[in-house]
Amino acid sequence: MNEKFFDLSKEKQDRIINAVLKIFTLEGYSHAATDDMVKEAGISKGLLFHYFGTKLGAYRFVCSYVLRYLRFELGEELPTGFDTPVELTGAVLKGCSNLLRTYPYSLLFLRSCVREENEEALTATAEERASAAEIIASMRRKALVYEGDVTRLWKSMDYTLMGLMEDHLRAGEFNAERYLTEAGSYLEVFAKN
Repeated sequence: MNEKFFDLSKEKQDRIINAVLKIFTLEGYSHAATDDMVKEAGISKGLLFHYFGTKLGAYRFVCSYVLRYLRFELGEELPTGFDTPVELTGAVLKGCSNLLRTYPYSLLFLRSCVREENEEALTATAEERASAAEIIASMRRKALVYEGDVTRLWKSMDYTLMGLMEDHLRAGEFNAERYLTEAGSYLEVFAKN
């Protein structure tokens, strides 16, 4: 990672980060093409490699960057007092609203990192993936009071909310407020059941 990247304007940094996130999220590490990243970002391929060194360098950077941003947005500790996983999920989504406004593909990217199968990418991001797993485990420990099949509830909410996010992203211009409102309506359904 070339520190000169941070000398760019915030708008250009975000445009590059969003392009890299989008392509890795949609294609996975193995199939992500740097040509697609630079086209999406509106920069030259040489500039992408100047800042990140390699495709793997770009992958590691966005993985680390999104996790740092997520920690910042959620704070070191989520407040306690959530009685159900649904309440906790609502609070987490609210905490992620700035992240989603700035980097719409960020949460789906982290999800794709967990599911990544490419050995090179897995090895390079082992620390970040372990950190992401700990963040999730820590959040889920906050909502221990729940009678029912909590594993299926978490999975159902994950599939619903991430699928909804994919639908919103594929529809064109992502609007975080619209997504969060619709996600909240789905959480209300989960809360009633």
